[in-house]
Amino acid sequence: MNQRLKKAVKLGLVLMAGILGICALVWAASQSFSYGQPGAVQALLNDDGSRLYVSYYRDNKVVEIDTETMQQVRQFQIEWPAYMELSEDELYLYAISRAVTASIKRMRLSDGNIDQIILEGDVISLSYDPDGNRLWVVHRTWPMDGDVMNGPAPPPSYAGILTEIDTTDFAISQNLAIESYPISVWYSQYSDKVYVMHGLVRTEPAGFETEGGGFVTTGVALLCNPITIYGLDQDRLYCIGEVMGGFYNDDVMPAQLDKWDDDGRYMAVPSSSYGIPSFSMRVIDTYDDSVAFDLIFPTYFDSPLPVNFVKKVTGNTDFWVMVSGDIPYENLPEGSWVVVRVNTDTLEHEIYTIDQVNARLFGNFAVSPDGNTLYLTVPHTGEIIVWSPD
Repeated sequence: MNQRLKKAVKLGLVLMAGILGICALVWAASQSFSYGQPGAVQALLNDDGSRLYVSYYRDNKVVEIDTETMQQVRQFQIEWPAYMELSEDELYLYAISRAVTASIKRMRLSDGNIDQIILEGDVISLSYDPDGNRLWVVHRTWPMDGDVMNGPAPPPSYAGILTEIDTTDFAISQNLAIESYPISVWYSQYSDKVYVMHGLVRTEPAGFETEGGGFVTTGVALLCNPITIYGLDQDRLYCIGEVMGGFYNDDVMPAQLDKWDDDGRYMAVPSSSYGIPSFSMRVIDTYDDSVAFDLIFPTYFDSPLPVNFVKKVTGNTDFWVMVSGDIPYENLPEGSWVVVRVNTDTLEHEIYTIDQVNARLFGNFAVSPDGNTLYLTVPHTGEIIVWSPD
């Protein structure tokens, strides 16, 4: 039986006018399963929660699991699989392969047949458009025509490409040279725009304007992880602009963009490292690409919890957050790992500890349709943690 701590931790500051999120710390139990060696990257559920797919990077496989028994049903041999997406009709499973010859794999779930599209460079992230039968993929290669932002430049091999794939024909529709070092891509059905987050650092002069129209520099403003925005003009991609993203720590798996609401109007931008301004997650309104609000989940020392992966539960107010580091709470043993549940209506949140975890929880995760069960990947051990807050 789980025991809720009687003591609330601090109020979680929400940088939105008039709103405070109440934060409580909760203990919860879990079960551990293993289907491969270290290298579990992502857990992905189908719509009814009956099938779980897990990509194992080192074992070169994607495993299909019956969630009622947690028994492996079958596996697909894929070289260096990472992130995955299910088609809307659940007939196909798409996975990026980060092998030497990078590709997008399409697994037909009826018979296990595997097709592929070879892509140049290193495939990083993908996002599925269920209405338009399109798959968006970002990868890094060289040479390309995309500019490099000012600040420390990434290696030449990390220039970017955004690729649109027609899932009906399973063929490339178009490629676009984009900004360097893409780490995540997300498509908004609401605004019909594609967002790409880059693992870059930008520097801009900080200061003030004088009465005569001059500018006095007082320092340097450090901006991390800009997000470039792409739209469609007569079915051709073009760059719209840029917004400020989160912070990305190169020592961990890249933070991934995802939806905040069921309609996909609002985009959640995790911040996986500490920076200025300090926040755990930023929410962007894709209607006009403005910052809707920032969320801070405070630690014992009041600094924001760093976040890697987030998941909105369709049809209810649950929004789950994967914290990307061990957290220094006074009531927790050293090395504890936590997740956060946010109510999307009230923005109140609870912080939960995960037991039976002896290594980093840096893999992407899945949430059951009712929002009460999480399937967590542990890349350093290959374990799948099945966890419930109740």
